[in-house]
Amino acid sequence: MQSGWVKSNLSNIPPFTHNLLKILSEIEIILEGEHKHFLLEMNAFQIKGRYPDYINELEATINKEVNEKYLQQTEIFISWLKKKLQ
Repeated sequence: MQSGWVKSNLSNIPPFTHNLLKILSEIEIILEGEHKHFLLEMNAFQIKGRYPDYINELEATINKEVNEKYLQQTEIFISWLKKKLQ
């Protein structure tokens, strides 16, 4: 399956960003409120490459339960997104 961004932007160069909301704003999918909130949370984990000093603070917020919650939410979101891209 071709990615949603590539499919919607065949003549463009992919954006130089890891901001999931920005990338998904450029395709023809309407995100629901819960998905926007989830992607905002996921954007925080991308912080390591830009602000390495912040990673310790971020990692302190993660435990087994939080990790399992994010994994489950990620699986649900990927399933939803795949359906939208078909």
